[in-house]
Amino acid sequence: MAKFRSGFSGTVLRFSLYSLVFLLLLSAPITPKDRSKTKNLPKVSLEKKTLKRKPLHKTTVKEISSKSASSKKNTLLKAPVRKITVVMESHPPFCYIENPPRLVTESEFKNSILKKIKEKHNRDFLLSFYHLDRKSGKYSLSGNADKASIEKTKDILFQAGLLKITGFEIELSKAVFSSLGIEPQYKMYPWARCIEMMKSGSADAILTIFKNSQRMKYLYYPSEFTVDEPNTLFKLKESNITFDGDLKKLKKYVIGVITSTSYGENFDRASYLRKEEVPYTESVISLVEKKRVNLGAGSLSLLKYLMKQKGIAGKFTLLKPNLSQDHLYIAFSKARKQKQLSMEFSEKLSRFKKTDKFKKILKKYGVTVS
Repeated sequence: MAKFRSGFSGTVLRFSLYSLVFLLLLSAPITPKDRSKTKNLPKVSLEKKTLKRKPLHKTTVKEISSKSASSKKNTLLKAPVRKITVVMESHPPFCYIENPPRLVTESEFKNSILKKIKEKHNRDFLLSFYHLDRKSGKYSLSGNADKASIEKTKDILFQAGLLKITGFEIELSKAVFSSLGIEPQYKMYPWARCIEMMKSGSADAILTIFKNSQRMKYLYYPSEFTVDEPNTLFKLKESNITFDGDLKKLKKYVIGVITSTSYGENFDRASYLRKEEVPYTESVISLVEKKRVNLGAGSLSLLKYLMKQKGIAGKFTLLKPNLSQDHLYIAFSKARKQKQLSMEFSEKLSRFKKTDKFKKILKKYGVTVS
């Protein structure tokens, strides 16, 4: 016992004994009586932590959801606008070039207009109708310019990118393309060239065109059309030619038509008719006016527009019945593989035609639908 209490060996023995007792105490189960003394602290601490984490977790979910929605919104806003080329004939039905400015500053006329016109004869033409007023320092369009000169001025300025084309078909197509996230680039060419561009895939869409079996070989037609458009024959007022709908009675006459243009299946297939082809509707009108052909054929609305603009409407008679009255379409190039776009355009167009905006466009341009 003395050894246990003193000396090195006693110290070691005491340490070993105390360690064993301590380990036994740690491993001993806590009795209900002991547990009641200590149960509050751990539980209170854990409950506090749990309470703090629950609202924190909910907030995190909301934040993630909010960030996700914001990210989607930003993605949509930043989505690149797709551009496509839409070709059309000069002065297509229901479409018009804006009027030329009647008054421009000297600087605008020289730097913004003349410099953008490459052809010297076109610059000379404009200089013959725009005159500088020394007092105001502005160029004004001469009041002596006739309607034909104004139309030519419009064409020159349009080709130079200084005037925009507007009208029913333009506003309609722009609205529908916009809903698809597409920005159309409108280009005007002779009709035959427009057709060739659609065949070759040099353009995405053509505005506006009738449907026939031949064109369906290289064009996708939407199931939804834009409007109905009549084709008609016309003559000089003094002409005694009559038309009752029987094309065979016109075999002895020469009829002016536009190259690659459809005037309805019956007229298109009438190979017995003598047809004089020219590139523009204006050219057809000129042929009839100068008596180089007996009759002319064309889109009713386009003929009325051009004749009125040129101040020669009183010279002609529009014949009844019409050659045809078919649906007009905005069609898409098969060579450019635009089948999907044709289907999407059709769906959007169908919805748009039920809106008040569509009705307003109809009213604005005086277009009637059957």
